[in-house]
Amino acid sequence: MQIYPKGLKMEDFKPNTEFSAWAAIEVKKLGDIQIGMQSHLIKGGLYAVFLHKGTADTFHKTSEFICQHWIPNSKYTLDEREHFEILTEKYLGPNNPQSEEDVWIPIKTKETKIISL
Repeated sequence: MQIYPKGLKMEDFKPNTEFSAWAAIEVKKLGDIQIGMQSHLIKGGLYAVFLHKGTADTFHKTSEFICQHWIPNSKYTLDEREHFEILTEKYLGPNNPQSEEDVWIPIKTKETKIISL
């Protein structure tokens, strides 16, 4: 899971943009958290889900497609919530070209201004 700084605009995002990263696992209740671990509740909302297939060093291509092509040409914009990936049994490791992961990007409908005359 990645948590980016509040107010970060997509056009300001650079490869060296700092963010918080979490390695996380879903639990059914907060009481299931092991000693020494922290909890984080993911805020609800709309997400676009993309498939990344390939090695970790090609992940930037998936990110570039999402941020430079899909979002600008959609009716959505990035929302200021958590980004995350879900790794299932199809995730075969960071160096396996057949590895798959689901990329969850928080989105919201672009705001439309209504002007009355």
